[in-house]
Amino acid sequence: MPICPSRNKAMFPSTFRYFFSTVLQFQIYRGLCRESGQYIPGDPRKPLHLCDIYRQPAAGNILK
Repeated sequence: MPICPSRNKAMFPSTFRYFFSTVLQFQIYRGLCRESGQYIPGDPRKPLHLCDIYRQPAAGNILK
């Protein structure tokens, strides 16, 4: 049974939106962690996965 071309076109925008939102969420999180001083690239003592931006004034000021 052949794949329906119209069905693939309908699925592409939703898949792209999901991928784009995931990348954007990561970039925002990384930026907030950098500003709050909880993440420093290349520093093994401050990795991104241990960042906690809860109650961080520097991160909150960016979101204002």
